[in-house]
Amino acid sequence: MFKFTAKNLGFPDLMPAISGGFLRNVVHALNTSDASCGSMGPKDVPTGPELGLVDLMATRWSSEGTPALLFPQAVRSYATGINDAGDVIGVRTLSLDDELGDGFLLRNGEIISLNPILGTYSSHPTDINNAGVIVGFAFDTKNGKQKAFIYDSKNGPFQFIDKVPGTTHDRHSAAAINDVGQVVGVSFSGSKPDLQTTRGFLFSNNVVRDLGMGLATDINANGMIVGLVNGTVATANASNPNSILQKHTHFDGVYGFSIASAVNSKGNFVGNYSTDSSQQAFLFIEDDVIDITVNNQPYETAVGINDLDHIAVNGNNRAAIVVPHKIPPGINIPSRDFQAVLQILFGITGDGGGLAIRPSGGPVPIDPWGPLQESTKDILRSLAISELGSMCHDKAIQKKFQEAGTSSIMEIIRHARVP
Repeated sequence: MFKFTAKNLGFPDLMPAISGGFLRNVVHALNTSDASCGSMGPKDVPTGPELGLVDLMATRWSSEGTPALLFPQAVRSYATGINDAGDVIGVRTLSLDDELGDGFLLRNGEIISLNPILGTYSSHPTDINNAGVIVGFAFDTKNGKQKAFIYDSKNGPFQFIDKVPGTTHDRHSAAAINDVGQVVGVSFSGSKPDLQTTRGFLFSNNVVRDLGMGLATDINANGMIVGLVNGTVATANASNPNSILQKHTHFDGVYGFSIASAVNSKGNFVGNYSTDSSQQAFLFIEDDVIDITVNNQPYETAVGINDLDHIAVNGNNRAAIVVPHKIPPGINIPSRDFQAVLQILFGITGDGGGLAIRPSGGPVPIDPWGPLQESTKDILRSLAISELGSMCHDKAIQKKFQEAGTSSIMEIIRHARVP
């Protein structure tokens, strides 16, 4: 079992006067040091490349969550990826006449425009690895078709990725690249992907491999691929030449819709699933699906996970980096009931006197109940042990606690009856 703590990603102290100020921030990616990137903008507007650009401002957050606007003078911009060196990629629109935008790489304060390099009229980088290799999609100046690309920003060459063998698809998009240089993405026809005909692909060693029907969204350094098939979380393995995207058993038939968005080197992955009225972010770890909530507040989407298992999440118009903490097996998170049990156990010795720990604040002095007879104290201790057992997750441990408490009470009563 896990609980989560959150570090909220901040807003600038001085906010440009657009739509009354920034009302929403969205994180798209994070790196190993928890530096992250995304966008800020007015509330309730689209915020990603697949939804279009609407009054967004590309943002980079430090490891502490401090924001920096990357292009405050741009008409629209958003950041989509960041590597461990702090290189940031994304899209910016410099004029109202430019509806599609130009991909950018921001490295050590230098802005590199991708359109001139790729020879396209619009480019959308989606991921960058630690070697500085960028992937994404761009629109061909000749026929306007969407093409997946891979660009080595440090050594110069770029190439467009061929279509998936055996398909007539004329549009392709690269979604992610790992540190080995393997790329995953999606192949489709028409203006946007159709989940019934879209196919995932793997690009490795200059060869395109069909991953079957579905979307491939990320790949880790070990070749584990995540995505979805028919609206359900799916996985595949790049090292197995026959592996295709297959529905994950923990998600198949359980949720109305689910998708895995990112996977780390441990094989832990994140994403979101749909309920009747909302979305819920999840972490898949230790063969279990964990809802990501902090202080009983759920997050809607999880979009990135690093090798420390720190997760980039969005929800309620706010972005955050959340950290999972494993709870030792056996006992629930301390609650008011648990605190009451501890108070009884440790307060009995002082005839009920001592300190109570409030959930919302510091200790409060408690007046003694006593004087209490030793047999009364023992009964109270036994009741507290039984109550503590009811809070255990492990049924065997729960039974032992409760049996010990009951046995103690019966022994006290038996001795009380002896003349």
